[in-house]
Amino acid sequence: MDKNVFRCVECNEQATELHRDYSNGILTITICGSCQKPVDKYIEYDPVIILIDALLCKTQAFRHILFNTTLNVSYCTT
Repeated sequence: MDKNVFRCVECNEQATELHRDYSNGILTITICGSCQKPVDKYIEYDPVIILIDALLCKTQAFRHILFNTTLNVSYCTT
């Protein structure tokens, strides 16, 4: 799977980017071409809020975690 493919948290359509970074430091959130909503509203949210939404079984939170984030799992084997 291509690492540059993201998913809209609302309609699950593919997106090429979550936000656009302009040269002068301005960020704009990408709007989904299918549902006309932000591709991933959770990129602005605190991780605790995302966790609470996931515990409340919100589909959008699960899509954010599964498709639009990089999980760094590290463990120690001694």
